[in-house]
Amino acid sequence: DLEGCIDLATRADGAIVLGHAYAAAAAALAGDPDRALLLWSRFEADLARRWHGAAPPRPLEWFLAATPLQTGPVRERMIAALSALLCQQVR
Repeated sequence: DLEGCIDLATRADGAIVLGHAYAAAAAALAGDPDRALLLWSRFEADLARRWHGAAPPRPLEWFLAATPLQTGPVRERMIAALSALLCQQVR
């Protein structure tokens, strides 16, 4: 339920650092890139506020390392959606 994921992350408003990233992936998978980019930017801002590393965080790398989703088709679809979304952002 992609819309349910987006709704839950929006209501949680950053209570879980991964929430907006999951919602961004869900919005990208649902074909709503503008909403996905907005949610991804919320994730990036939240991560930056919480970050204590010496170098700036690398949001996509950090998210993929931190997500508890096991390797498999769901994770691969999420990675593909986020990768495509962030490639569009760079253009």
